[in-house]
Amino acid sequence: MKNNQVTAIRDYVRKAIESGEFPAGEKLPTERELAARFDVPRSAVRSAIVPLEIGGMVKREVGRGTYVLAPGADKVSDVAEEVDASPSDLIEAALSCYPYVCEVAAMKATRADLREIEECVRKVEGARDNEEYRRHDADFHMAIARATQNPLLVELCGIIDRAGENMHWGDLELIEGDFYDHGLIFEALMKRNAGLARTRMEAHLAGARVAVNTEEGADD
Repeated sequence: MKNNQVTAIRDYVRKAIESGEFPAGEKLPTERELAARFDVPRSAVRSAIVPLEIGGMVKREVGRGTYVLAPGADKVSDVAEEVDASPSDLIEAALSCYPYVCEVAAMKATRADLREIEECVRKVEGARDNEEYRRHDADFHMAIARATQNPLLVELCGIIDRAGENMHWGDLELIEGDFYDHGLIFEALMKRNAGLARTRMEAHLAGARVAVNTEEGADD
């Protein structure tokens, strides 16, 4: 799945909502319909729609579909932009959320979800610098969140993800000592081993916390 495919779908839906083609209260085309229109897998459609859901433009109702929200109906995304948080705050929040999310994903992920997560792992392991690594690492965590099939967990992880985008990371090096964690987490998800998936996610985040605390201590 290519990023430009996801962006094209997201832009199409966003512009259709903003122009009134998809008015408030209307149901969006199904994942299957959008996938056929853009000749992409359904996982690409899910990746495109989730930021719109987090941003309060649409709302997914399990078993019914995704509906356009009225402007201002949902401001969940504003939370991440208003909070003055540090990298250590973000890691603490991730530790309180991501391990459980990983545990649920191990039980509920579809084959399409697992393919998407595997693609994220490939991109993380191919990262050439820290900026690229952080971007793919964020995609990895959001792909796991979507694999829970729980829109509330997706939104919670989305808040953490957006906070990370707006955060100043300085010269923090997160690749070293962290490079192969993603593959180990994916392996646990593939095995449907929820306990192992949770443990490996906790270990992954614990390593990131050490790196963050070391960097923040050096700045004092």
